[in-house]
Amino acid sequence: MLATPAFDGVETFWLLNTDTKPAPGALDALCARLNARPDVGLCGSTLCYAHAPDVVQAAGGCTLCPLTGRTSFLMGGAARSQALAADPAAVEARMACLVGASVLVRRRVLRAVGLLPKAYFLYYEDAAFGIEARRAGFSPAWAPRSLVIHKEGGSTGARGGGHASSKPARSRLMDYLAIRNRIYLSSAAIIRAFCPQPWQAWPGWRSTGCAGARPTGCR
Repeated sequence: MLATPAFDGVETFWLLNTDTKPAPGALDALCARLNARPDVGLCGSTLCYAHAPDVVQAAGGCTLCPLTGRTSFLMGGAARSQALAADPAAVEARMACLVGASVLVRRRVLRAVGLLPKAYFLYYEDAAFGIEARRAGFSPAWAPRSLVIHKEGGSTGARGGGHASSKPARSRLMDYLAIRNRIYLSSAAIIRAFCPQPWQAWPGWRSTGCAGARPTGCR
């Protein structure tokens, strides 16, 4: 993709889910945060629920427990006004990886890490990509004023709940993929800890992470 002539001179790429609706200025806020943090490689938006646009789904990213593969959204369930008033640096310090619904990525990150891993189809590919980026030396950032409305589960056809605490109802196939990919994440952490070299072909190899804080919303 990066070798395509149409992308010559492009230094950042906006990864955006099909079930999202960016607010005006969302991309400008992402660019401003990256410009203010030349040390980071990728930046996430403030994601809010489509059925409750004043409620935060995730402040850019999430924490990750490497032994279980479980992610917890940062500031999940908080009021949008709280996210706007939060200190980005404090949130970023707790962040293991970004939620892939809206991420602005520098070109050099894609050159170093590659694209999102296909082995994690539909679920946790953003976590796998983000953790690999961190391992390559690229920290994540968060742009609080980059507001993106997210119809959670819209890309997979899940039936959403009626309020912010509801989880979309997924098919058995979607549940299988989510659980399988969590196993990939946790197996990668265990393999790296005890047998770091011989298993690089394993699909879960390209991701691990560091644990964070109290769960506020999970996948």
